[in-house]
Amino acid sequence: MKKIISVSLLLLFGVNTIRSQEGIATKGNNIVNVYYGVNILTSVFKTAVTNAYSTDVSVKSAGPFGIVYEHLVVDKIGLGAEIGYGSTTVSFKNVETNYNSTTGTTSTNSYDYTYKFATIRAMFRANFHFTNSENFDAYGFVSAGYRGTTFSFTSNDPYAIKANYTGIPFGLKPGVGLRYFFIPAMGLNLEMAIGTPLISGGLSFKF
Repeated sequence: MKKIISVSLLLLFGVNTIRSQEGIATKGNNIVNVYYGVNILTSVFKTAVTNAYSTDVSVKSAGPFGIVYEHLVVDKIGLGAEIGYGSTTVSFKNVETNYNSTTGTTSTNSYDYTYKFATIRAMFRANFHFTNSENFDAYGFVSAGYRGTTFSFTSNDPYAIKANYTGIPFGLKPGVGLRYFFIPAMGLNLEMAIGTPLISGGLSFKF
């Protein structure tokens, strides 16, 4: 009986040891990234609008944020999907002063203007891992699929031309990423890409 218990404990210890030493990029693993990115449009639009209109300039942004799922189909190669969203809204006022030479009076009109840019992404993704260690993961990736971009311009100025625009619904985003797992099932991620978001970071979960 003691031998059976001893062998069982050794087997259990051995399985746990193998699992704990399993690399991140091992076939069969699933990894989920939850991220929040840097919105470079916010600072660009704020600078441009502030230089042109100094009255009540407001720039708001949501995201870009999203989630990435990856399944390791073989060691060091994972396939999955990415869903993300980001938007930027720029609002400002323009005050016009008009002088009527006939009556000798001056009138002031204040108009509101709002620009909104939004992007929704639903893409397939392929990850190509450079390493397969227990804690550290470095990889290159390519995401491709639906990328819906919309632009709108609204105003109460009767002379302003309203606008709505929808871009080509396809996107391609190559990039590189890093992950560090401080415990076997959870870690941090950082990605840099040619696309939106340019830089992002967040939490990773492995199961």
